Amino acid sequence: MKETVLEILVDLFENDSEPEHERAVSDGERLRSELEHAGLSQREVSDALLWLERLRAGPEPAGMMPTPRSTRVFAKAEQLRLDIDCRGYILYLENAGILSAPQRELVIDRLLALDMREVGIE
Repeated sequence: MKETVLEILVDLFENDSEPEHERAVSDGERLRSELEHAGLSQREVSDALLWLERLRAGPEPAGMMPTPRSTRVFAKAEQLRLDIDCRGYILYLENAGILSAPQRELVIDRLLALDMREVGIE
């Protein structure tokens, strides 16, 4: 089922041809329909849509935005939720130039927003 949801999300981002204001409404309705058709409960669908809405809004500022030269130290709460492989992979992506420091923070924010006790590299 996770692969189906991933395919739906990829399709949503790839078919980005409508104007933004029209796309937001049609994407939300289409995504809700497709997720329910994929077998997710209404609660799971609502949680997924809320997660996406917060993704579009970006992370809530917790202080100064990181700069390219900043060093990321994971807080204890983050360490408890994101396993060491996950944290290492995020830092690897940043060091390889795949993620910028602000993008890294967005990824961490969205991972912590998942309804999971511990997030692994998968």
